[in-house]
Amino acid sequence: MIKNCIFDFGGVLYKIDPARSIRSFFALSDRKDRFKPAELENILSKSGFNLYESGKISTAEFRDFIREELAVTADDQTIDRAWNLTLVEKYDFADRIIDEIKSGFNIVLLSNTNEIHYEFFEPQCRDLFSNFDRCFFSHELKTRKPEHKIFEKILKTMKYKADETIFIDDAIINIEAAAKLGLATYHISDNNKLADLFEIIRSYS
Repeated sequence: MIKNCIFDFGGVLYKIDPARSIRSFFALSDRKDRFKPAELENILSKSGFNLYESGKISTAEFRDFIREELAVTADDQTIDRAWNLTLVEKYDFADRIIDEIKSGFNIVLLSNTNEIHYEFFEPQCRDLFSNFDRCFFSHELKTRKPEHKIFEKILKTMKYKADETIFIDDAIINIEAAAKLGLATYHISDNNKLADLFEIIRSYS
C-alpha cells in the first residue's frame, strides 16, 4: 500500500523551458558556433551543470563556467536573468492537486535545482511548498537525481519504506533510478497526467 509520495518540481508542478535560456545565452555569446547542435550537446553534458545542481561549486564558479563554455560576456545579473528564463511559471493546477493528495498521504518535494533558480522560484511557490511535509533541493543535499544516494537520503530522513512510497517525475532517467531502489514510480508525460495520480496510487493498494 502506498503511504508516501515524493514529487519532482520542474516539469511536474512548475513549467520549465530550458530552450529559453539557451536562446538568451546565444544572443549574449561571442561564439555562435558553440550553439551548433553537436557542440551545444557536448557543452550541456559537461560537469559544471551537474556540479552546480549538486551544490559542489559556487554560484560565482557557475557563472564563470557559463562565461567560458558559452563564450558569454556579461555581468552577473545578466547571466542570472538568462539562466532564470528556464523557469516559466507554476502550473495552475499545482496547488489544488497537492492539497488533495496531502489529505491522504505523506508528501515531500524532491527537486534538482540550484541557488540561482531557487532564489527566483521560492518566493513564487512559498504557499505551495508549505503544503509539503518537507522540501528537499539537490543543491542543499549535495547530491542530485538520478544518483541513488539522494533517494536513500529522503527515505532515511523521512523514515519512509521504499515499497510504501511512490516517486513522481517527468525524467525517465530519474524514474528508472527510483525503481531500482524499490520505489513505485509514475512518469509524467503527455500520456500520464498528474491529475491521474490518484488512480495510479489506488492500483498499488
